[in-house]
Amino acid sequence: MADPQEIFNAQKHAQEEAARAQEAADRQHAEEMAEKKARADEQAKREQQGRAWGDK
Repeated sequence: MADPQEIFNAQKHAQEEAARAQEAADRQHAEEMAEKKARADEQAKREQQGRAWGDK
């Protein structure tokens, strides 16, 4: 049978790996959302400028 300390260490290591993977996924998602927002903001700016030129 496995040593309780070995089991604890293995579980702790697995939890730490899962936390690192989640943090990486969260960072990637945040970067993707920031890029998407920047593109949407730029598109809105272009549309607004286009309407301004059309109004003159």
